[in-house]
Amino acid sequence: MAYLYGDSTPFPLDVDFIEVLRDLVDGCVGILQIDEAVETILAQVQGEVVSAERGTAGLDTLAASVAATIETQKQRTESSFVGQIASRIMEETMQVLEAARRDAMSRGGMAQAEAQAKVAARRAKLEGLLERFLLKHELPDTQWGIVWTRASADGQVDAQAVATTAVGLEANFELALRPGHFWAGAVKVGDLRPGVAVSFPKRGRFSSEAKVKEERLDKWFVSEVNLAPGRALLIVRRALKPGQPGFEISLRDAGQARPTVRALDDASRPDDAVTPDAAEAAALEELWQAIELGLTPLVTERVRLLQASLEDVDVAAIETPAKIARALIESVAEIARELRRRSPVAAELSLKRQLEPGKREEIYVGVAELQEMIGAVGPVRRALFEPLGLSVPPPPPARVTDIFDGGPTQVTGRPAKMSRPR
Repeated sequence: MAYLYGDSTPFPLDVDFIEVLRDLVDGCVGILQIDEAVETILAQVQGEVVSAERGTAGLDTLAASVAATIETQKQRTESSFVGQIASRIMEETMQVLEAARRDAMSRGGMAQAEAQAKVAARRAKLEGLLERFLLKHELPDTQWGIVWTRASADGQVDAQAVATTAVGLEANFELALRPGHFWAGAVKVGDLRPGVAVSFPKRGRFSSEAKVKEERLDKWFVSEVNLAPGRALLIVRRALKPGQPGFEISLRDAGQARPTVRALDDASRPDDAVTPDAAEAAALEELWQAIELGLTPLVTERVRLLQASLEDVDVAAIETPAKIARALIESVAEIARELRRRSPVAAELSLKRQLEPGKREEIYVGVAELQEMIGAVGPVRRALFEPLGLSVPPPPPARVTDIFDGGPTQVTGRPAKMSRPR
């Protein structure tokens, strides 16, 4: 389905970006509210810690003052009885002050522990907010990878999608394959590309010398696939049972110029990888193309966010959650500004969708609606949304042709001034 800017020029993404933007703003507001809550909790506990430290310092000062006073009185008296009483007073006073000091320190420690628990609970909600957005949408320039594994004939398929974004956000998703889906069952090599074979050294039963033998893979099973930008690796096995012989086939990886094949779990074959000949390599490439064609669409079947990180730090461990919101906003900011610039109505961001020949649909969101959503956070965090261009003055008005004299006229966007009748 083709999308157009509001001025009817082609839009670069084949998605309803208005919905993406609305959901992204909503999600970022939720993240920033967590950021505000974390900041408030930490500020409160810091105040309690400072108060406890001041209390213990005051007790230390009081203890020193009491000790000095009693010592002075002991030196002035000539009565041993009075001296004994002064010592008892000193001892009991110090015990009381020490107990009070421990109590103040304990209250400070308890306040810190409670604050850490509250902060952890708030941060634990970050993945839920990201999940709600990322299960439904993908950020611009996202690169996808798929890890697919079937370890046994009667076992479950484990399929995950890995999203890598241009702003450093990475996310792993669980994929749910519907019953009967080709990749939900046992997949044979021959079902993807018949006639694939590899030539690999193999020792005979009664000989220690390895001879190159062609192994046809039609009836072998695909047991693992690792598909990612710059990486293409699959494992095939003779049967889907633990410990069955197999081959690890790497077609692309960092620093790899040609496909390689390595034997797995097979004592009769050497451990060193071999390079297939041109014909075998071409067949393996065709096999991989069939795998890629079948697995790539599965990214739309993501059902659960397993893990998310920003710049290699787990999102729940990020000290300032606002960093996550800033990254999300940065990922769409340029498109959002251009969308507003090309929208015919200054107070809106709009797209057009081509439904059928001669019929289009307009989708829009009011700037005021987005600003109202953003207003749910304080001024400091509100400023993080500035890159979206929602608070800047409206873009310059469009120029249209004057229907009376053919000359260009400027549309000012405001009614002409009119005089009132007297």
